[in-house]
Amino acid sequence: MWDYVNRVAKEVYKTHPDKMISCCTYTPYGLPPTNIDLLSPNIVVGWCHGRGWELNDNVDPKQKEQMLNLRQEWLKKIPKGHTPFFVYDNSSFRSGFGQPFKAPDFFPHTTAADLRSLKGISMGDFIEVYSGGGSKSLGQDLGVTYLNLYVTAQFLWDADQDVDRLLDEYYTLFYGPAAAEMKAFVDYGEANMGSLVKKADKIEHVFALLEQAQAKVAPDSVYAQRIALIADNMRPMKNLIKQFNRGPVPEAHGWGRDAKTIQLDGKLDDVFWQGFKSYSVYGLGELETGRLAQYRTSFKVGYAGDNLYFGIECKDADRTALTNTVTRHDDPAIFDGEEVEILLETQNHSYYQLAISPGGGLFDADWKKGRDPRWNSNAEVATHIDGDTWSAEIRIPIVDPMQDDIQPMLGVAGIMPISTYPWYFNVCRHSVHKQEIENSTFSPTGSNSFHVPLKFGKLYMR
Repeated sequence: MWDYVNRVAKEVYKTHPDKMISCCTYTPYGLPPTNIDLLSPNIVVGWCHGRGWELNDNVDPKQKEQMLNLRQEWLKKIPKGHTPFFVYDNSSFRSGFGQPFKAPDFFPHTTAADLRSLKGISMGDFIEVYSGGGSKSLGQDLGVTYLNLYVTAQFLWDADQDVDRLLDEYYTLFYGPAAAEMKAFVDYGEANMGSLVKKADKIEHVFALLEQAQAKVAPDSVYAQRIALIADNMRPMKNLIKQFNRGPVPEAHGWGRDAKTIQLDGKLDDVFWQGFKSYSVYGLGELETGRLAQYRTSFKVGYAGDNLYFGIECKDADRTALTNTVTRHDDPAIFDGEEVEILLETQNHSYYQLAISPGGGLFDADWKKGRDPRWNSNAEVATHIDGDTWSAEIRIPIVDPMQDDIQPMLGVAGIMPISTYPWYFNVCRHSVHKQEIENSTFSPTGSNSFHVPLKFGKLYMR
């Protein structure tokens, strides 16, 4: 990569010595080239990093040391007398990157120290700023990032100033009567940046600090609005507290696949499903005790694009129950007959319900405040009946987490579940055999109901 860039730059330098060629040190070409002693003098190296977490002692001091050593190696590749070097900084969207929530990731002291060290070396910063409504991994509001941007701008202007004096002025002017409380809030977020989202007690404490600040300002003041913006950005973090309080639950995982390898026809014979683990081969756990169910059920789960896929197979079905089944959308009679249910709790919403009948009927509801059938999942369902077995394939579109506030009655709001930020879920079956009814679940609920969110199993993609 860098040999190519260097050769292009050398040719351009012959005819246009005043023009520059830039290239970033990004991921697979982030290491300095070993076969080039000095880069062509017209190359501008874009040093890519996330200042807030890669150069932060509160996150990982060893990583910071490695990154600074790497930067020095890059500087050795630039001819003396030249400063064609700039920072491509991703730290401004740290609180939204790969997370379904906005954490109080403040790092003013890290920013000040880094920009001071770059004085006379770097041409400046190229900064990505996202103000909300963007992609699922990057979109965010400015509530929890504008302090980082403010300090960055101030230290690009004057890298030798006192950061603590700057911050004291900021708290006083920006938060008025709540200056001391907001200082405590920011200080706590900065000191615990590497661990805050991993501990329930720390999350509870940071919300308590915000509440103390809100209590100090008039509700209709501009200071209250500024604090409320941060509180609103951080609100989805409260879901983590509930997840941390769960006991041991079963886990299921799937893989990303190409959507072109599946045809939704209710049959689980597509290339898409090959190699997936089946949960559980011998049937779902019986609802209350976890015994193996008499009527066997299994499922697979995968991800493609912005869609979650479930493939469910129900054996030992009663033929009469399969012919007497709901086919319409949102028909509550679906719960009187044979059906399976998928209950989904995303990182920022608890929770959604999708019920599927052997006839292809779908009933979907939002359970955030009790069952609300006005919610529409936009899911696509296909079923297939073969003897005493019926199967279903379900495609569930996933929408941006912000849609939970903008259009809460449409779509499953979240980001792809991963091991760090999983979803919680259950797959349930209501099996009807003449006068006999059996309820079974993937994750036993310990009650006679499917709707026990704290017993949902963990779901993530690899």
